[in-house]
Amino acid sequence: MELDLAYVGNKSLLLDVKIMAATPAAILLQLGDALAGRKLAAKARLGKAVPSAPPQTGLRGGVPGPGSPAPARGPALAETRQARRRAGAGPGM
Repeated sequence: MELDLAYVGNKSLLLDVKIMAATPAAILLQLGDALAGRKLAAKARLGKAVPSAPPQTGLRGGVPGPGSPAPARGPALAETRQARRRAGAGPGM
């Protein structure tokens, strides 16, 4: 909802172009996350060891409760993903 209100307050052609340019990358990242989740689920069904994942919040898991921090977006999300990859958690974990 906050992003919707921010968009309405800052409408511009440049903002529309930025959103359209970022959309394919966001879709591919979500597709990668979904495929990784399916692989983990398949390993769990086969009884193979599955790395434990940290608790998920926001768009990637559970619904945040009142007072929960907003999920990371934009550069903060990219930094979070990089940190997870360095830690060996993989994408979408």
